[in-house]
Amino acid sequence: MIFSATVTLGFSLFFVGCAIGCLFCLAFAKIFNKKHLKSRISLFCGFISLAIALLAIFIIFVRKNYSPKFLLSDFNALKYLIFMMFIGIAVSSLWKIFLVPVAAVYIALSFHSGKFLEKYFVHIPNSVPISVDSPEQKVFVKVCKINPKLLIPVKRFYFEISTDGNFYESDWSFDGLNVVQRKIAEFDKWLVKNTETRFVEIPESKVYPALYMIHFEPNLDDFSISIERTL
Repeated sequence: MIFSATVTLGFSLFFVGCAIGCLFCLAFAKIFNKKHLKSRISLFCGFISLAIALLAIFIIFVRKNYSPKFLLSDFNALKYLIFMMFIGIAVSSLWKIFLVPVAAVYIALSFHSGKFLEKYFVHIPNSVPISVDSPEQKVFVKVCKINPKLLIPVKRFYFEISTDGNFYESDWSFDGLNVVQRKIAEFDKWLVKNTETRFVEIPESKVYPALYMIHFEPNLDDFSISIERTL
């Protein structure tokens, strides 16, 4: 499932779950004559409005790139969306138990992931000049795609450039780590495991060395790589 579909459908189902949780609390309070938050009805309307708005965004902007037919044939995607809905139900109906822990985990995960990715990947601008010394020289771009199911505020693509096809690889040694450190290291390894390397075809030049500009253009779901001669 692509990221734009995950973020719209995932959060839409999350808010549907929150709305169901509100209804559950209202029904429970009515049946057993218990107190409930007076704002439950307003919250229900707000959650439903958010869910509909996200679903509308999916239909208008995302469906052309990710048809619902793909979703019906992707069992893992369906499980993920159902999981998001149940998280919403739990947070809404049992907010005193789940709201703070879920929010804390999400914030900690976002903060750690952002810091790790900034450290793991050297910052490279989306347009990079490169000198080519001969027509035999090659240019490779290695791209890391963040898992679309990880709905945290980080860039979705990170890239590196090489003229020999060799890229930095972490050894990921877990020796000497305690349980918590090992789990964090395993998450970090999973975070950057989805990579691909593309060979960039260089336009011919009559004179060498020649200067080119490589453009890396990412969006929410995919990326493109282009190269042009500047000198």
